[in-house]
Amino acid sequence: MKRLVSIGVMTAFAIAALVPAAPAWAWDSGIADGSQPVISGDNFTMCAVRESAMIYCWGANASGQLGRGDVNPSLAVAPVTSPLTSLARSVSVNNATVCALMLNRTVKCWGANNQGMVGNGTTSAAVSTPTTVPGLTNVAAVTVGLNATCAVRQDGTVWCWGNPQWPGFTGFPSTQQDSPVKVAGITTATDVSLGGLHACVRRVDKRVVCWGANDSGQLGDGTTSPRTGLVTVAGISDASAVVVGYNDSCALRAGGTVSCWGDNSYGALGAATSATHSATPVPVFGVAGATSLAMSPYGGCVTIAGLVKCWGTDDLGRLGDGQYVTQAAPVRATASLAKATSVWSSYWGSCEIADGGRVWCWGNGSGGRLGDGTSNNAPDGTGPGNAFGIAANPYRVVLVNSAPGRPTGSSTAARRITISWTAPSTAGGISAPRDYAIYYQVKGSTVWRRFADPVTTSRRATVTPLTSGKYYRFKVVPLNWAGAGTASAISGYIKSR
Repeated sequence: MKRLVSIGVMTAFAIAALVPAAPAWAWDSGIADGSQPVISGDNFTMCAVRESAMIYCWGANASGQLGRGDVNPSLAVAPVTSPLTSLARSVSVNNATVCALMLNRTVKCWGANNQGMVGNGTTSAAVSTPTTVPGLTNVAAVTVGLNATCAVRQDGTVWCWGNPQWPGFTGFPSTQQDSPVKVAGITTATDVSLGGLHACVRRVDKRVVCWGANDSGQLGDGTTSPRTGLVTVAGISDASAVVVGYNDSCALRAGGTVSCWGDNSYGALGAATSATHSATPVPVFGVAGATSLAMSPYGGCVTIAGLVKCWGTDDLGRLGDGQYVTQAAPVRATASLAKATSVWSSYWGSCEIADGGRVWCWGNGSGGRLGDGTSNNAPDGTGPGNAFGIAANPYRVVLVNSAPGRPTGSSTAARRITISWTAPSTAGGISAPRDYAIYYQVKGSTVWRRFADPVTTSRRATVTPLTSGKYYRFKVVPLNWAGAGTASAISGYIKSR
């Protein structure tokens, strides 16, 4: 039966997965609209962020990944009890390492650290208490991979640590890094996702850039040739999220369609084809209107109108249809009986965040990873269990600027008005504006026109040519790397000379 994990979590898109009969690892990516995963896991450990912004974990704990200062496993869902100086926005779990993006935009990590994944400058075998990653501030997203961790900062750069082993890639050191190092050439990333030996980012312009291994076409440039630099995925300019599997990659696109590329073992691409791979994006069969996307190493899941649909391998009941049969195209997860708002998936099973912030999981329950306090399996969706708690609104990673000050000004010469304003707040690590869009409206009109001025961070502008004797009012919109922020309050009318 389907198991109900008795915690309320913040509703957000969640993405993760792990490889069958292989090291325990998963994938998390930053998600559409700047939200971040609030539930994540690997082969034997799961964590979630509750509506209180506290992190709760359960399952295996051999490397201290439950964050309780010990290495004792736990079937019970319980909070990370080690002191946290800030509450969490999101959490990412992979290969017994856990990292959390805190409300103050720092990153705390704990758990396995044999290859520097915790980022504390050491390679101690286990870190059982949350530890701040030194020197990493103003973070927008964080993702734990197989043997590495990456973060997107609010200036659009990507910083990684550990031992990612991206073959041939020259934009990052080939040796293990125990502290964050900047990935070369990336300046407008909104999120990052890590696979087996490759990685992808979604940029502000909604294109996807990947790097690393390409033996299955997982970089999406139409080849399976090695690449030493960043590769722009062919044909995608409308991505709202990017999610990387083991040797494959997928993007959630405009209209809720999904396109995937790379290895197609066990129908991982969901394209209803027996082809071994695709080096360019192909659509997931029959998917439209999807609002969240999750990937495991050999398949994925989406939510559509409250339903969960999954494809790929099903050895341990991940698809939730009770069949244990590989599916090359999406099938409905009948184990999902609540109205799903997002989904997380792995080799051993899947979890949904449902209406009311409830977490439902199904699949193989070994080690207590289903979160119901037992090690029992729940493959057939015969629930539901009892409802619990109502989740608060999701925390959003706010990337764009708040409103600048209301413009003021005067007409100092014929047909021109000079205005000025104060800068928006950058509290919490928001990137400062790179430009301001200036709009004006003549009195008696409902039309706002944009003033064609050069890109500048100046908070003063002279708008011209205007019509002498007419009255105008103004507003300004801050533009930082993530796009347009909140418009200022509208100025009073100013008469042009």
